[in-house]
Amino acid sequence: MWQYELNKLIAKRPWLFGKWLKPRLIFYPSFFPAYYPMTILHFIFVGKGMKDCPDYVRRYVLAHEYGHIYRLHNLPSYFHYLLLIGVIVGLVSDVNLLAAISFLALIIPAVFLYLKPLKKEFEADDFSVDENEIDVTIDGQQWMTEKTHSQDHPERIARMSRLLKYKDRQN
Repeated sequence: MWQYELNKLIAKRPWLFGKWLKPRLIFYPSFFPAYYPMTILHFIFVGKGMKDCPDYVRRYVLAHEYGHIYRLHNLPSYFHYLLLIGVIVGLVSDVNLLAAISFLALIIPAVFLYLKPLKKEFEADDFSVDENEIDVTIDGQQWMTEKTHSQDHPERIARMSRLLKYKDRQN
């Protein structure tokens, strides 16, 4: 069901590089935390504890995580990994200039990776709202908040508050 839902999202709203880098769904091995979905590059990782979660949670998580891919939040990661390969190749092949340039250039994508993380979460939540109803996004986020015990996390509070204000404006 997870893969089917993701395929529907991809078909409805293909991302810029989807022709070459199809988003993939991967379930964490059992020794990883059970309820922490995340996106790295074009891979959506989901904890095994979520396999049997309610439908609305699955729809929220997939839309939110795919929203990160669709909105290119992970684009700096590709450059980061390419430059890291440049550092390794430069060091192994004793091309110090390549290693030095790649190492210095690593700073640029690293800065963009961590720039405005809350804004990126808001955008991914907006993507979920666009793909689902507002209630699915709110209820899905509430379920995740309870499972991850993150009720007091400032970022989670800001995101939920924003969604509730959006819902109030709709009514």
